[in-house]
Amino acid sequence: HPNNIAVDPYVTINDDDVKTLLQLLPEAYLRPLIDPNTWKGLTDIVMDVGRRPTLTYGSERVYLFDSPIEPQPHAAHTTNSHRHAWNQSPEHIVVTKSHIEEVVDRLGGKQKFGSDNRAGTDGSLHRISALRSRSGEILGLTCRVGKTITGGAHSLSDVLLNGNKSILVLGAPGSGKTALIREIARILSQQSNVLVVDTSNEIAGDGDVPHKCIGHARRVQVPGAHSQDRLLIEVVQNHTPQVIVIDEIGRANEVHATRTVKQRGVRMIASAHGDFRKLQANTQLSGLLGRTADVILPKGVHKTCRVESPTFDLVVELKAGVCVSSNGFGRSSEYVDI
Repeated sequence: HPNNIAVDPYVTINDDDVKTLLQLLPEAYLRPLIDPNTWKGLTDIVMDVGRRPTLTYGSERVYLFDSPIEPQPHAAHTTNSHRHAWNQSPEHIVVTKSHIEEVVDRLGGKQKFGSDNRAGTDGSLHRISALRSRSGEILGLTCRVGKTITGGAHSLSDVLLNGNKSILVLGAPGSGKTALIREIARILSQQSNVLVVDTSNEIAGDGDVPHKCIGHARRVQVPGAHSQDRLLIEVVQNHTPQVIVIDEIGRANEVHATRTVKQRGVRMIASAHGDFRKLQANTQLSGLLGRTADVILPKGVHKTCRVESPTFDLVVELKAGVCVSSNGFGRSSEYVDI
């Protein structure tokens, strides 16, 4: 998890200007968040109409007005068990529709949300996602803190900088896939023509100018997830990339598009939800790992043979609380065949 990866001496976690995100919140919400200690490890600010606003710190959720505070400097570790509650008021604030409207207005209005119900703030990596009623009214918001992980890909440096292997990053939501993808894009952009296909402006942030976290990489914005596969092919045809970076492959047509890109000699760096075994069982996405088939040999002997090579040469799997290391990845063809 991004919050735990800092145990590695080569890695630095950067919470992307949290103040920019806090400026979107109603004024009544800000008092518990004045102390920057409450920002450390903060993942999400969650607002649902009729409920108390909550803060997410990794796997821990707390009410906004019971915000956890980091322990004093003499404490040995900064774990959940060392946090203590800061009770601001016996009267709990409940999210109202006017609170939601205030955030949406400060964000720039409902038109800021795309077809995927995601929006961002110009120049930052923060993401605001909407929950809607059946009629389309916004009744909930998840405000995710954008993070960059400088040095988070150092254990992959030999793979990244030597050779042309395509890499697939797997992990559960919140495991740090996007942060790792950003760092890989930055590293590769130092010596290659890298184009980021940014589905919901999550890799390089909102606005016309991509965030500096992707280095010299260029960014292609995607009008909607339905056109992502088309844009992958278009980027290859129009911009002669050496590397294409894409986050969250989730549809069969995108799997086909990534295979087409790879066949044209372009290196692919991508991510997908889930772990290795779940990806194998996913009929839409298993093609990323290549395909196998059972054949019957003479005397009725059954054997599994590879009928399609994997799109990605290496698979990196992220797990909560584990730093990226050489133990976390391997050649996808070998693992699939096993």
